[in-house]
Amino acid sequence: MRDARSAGAGKRRVVPPARRRAALWSLAGGAVLTAAATTVMVTGTVPLAATGAAGRPPAGGAPTSTALSPAPTADGRTGPGPWRDPLTSAEIERAQQLALAQDADLRTASENVERERGRPQYLGTDLAESPPSVGGAWERKVVVRFYDYSDNTLIHKTVDLLSQKVESSRTVRGVQPPPTPEEAREALALLLADPLGDGLRQDYAKATGGALTRVDQLRVHGWVYTPQGTQRGPLRACGTERCVQVSTRVPDDGPRIDASSYVINLSDRSVHRLRAMSGGPSS
Repeated sequence: MRDARSAGAGKRRVVPPARRRAALWSLAGGAVLTAAATTVMVTGTVPLAATGAAGRPPAGGAPTSTALSPAPTADGRTGPGPWRDPLTSAEIERAQQLALAQDADLRTASENVERERGRPQYLGTDLAESPPSVGGAWERKVVVRFYDYSDNTLIHKTVDLLSQKVESSRTVRGVQPPPTPEEAREALALLLADPLGDGLRQDYAKATGGALTRVDQLRVHGWVYTPQGTQRGPLRACGTERCVQVSTRVPDDGPRIDASSYVINLSDRSVHRLRAMSGGPSS
């Protein structure tokens, strides 16, 4: 028996090629799985090392977030506060009422774009840009803007909605904010009522086959007319007076009707047509 084993020990064992390839694939697969498991372990433990248990920063480390905690107000409340929340329709209406109630002249002698006396032209209400007052008390301040066509003045009134008081009032001349939709419609009405509006009516008839007789037959958008260079003629007052231009379009995605060559002075209610090259008025 010992001689048989000794005789066999001197012989080289030959492994068939198929079995050798299977063994190599098995070894390679084990190495890949081992490497993948090692990678998972490494990547899985990095966040824990950086943040500590349960996502907290490690002992003695600084928090990873750079967000600042809101400073508490005087009464201990935190957060941005209600003074920056969007204005509600009720707040806007109340601000207008307060602004007018505490100004007898504006309430009785002013005029809007339709020349209704005692009704200044309302332009808009926005949140005041002032931060909370010293001590962190909550505030709710807004700026109400009017235009008085009786003397071409722009009025800003700062209203505190919490105290129900007008804190300040400022009147300026020569500043023309964008026209409101109401003012743009009035400008179109003046254009249609003027002989210069015949060109707009003809363009409307060509585009739609119908007659233009009412403002509501067009969608209208307005912007302030700004004179270029040294303005001569009837439009030299624009800037001090409220002059606008309009663009129009047939409703329901209809064609545009070009009206940009006209300037409407809402202050004196006159209509002018610009010359194509110079930008000056032709009438």
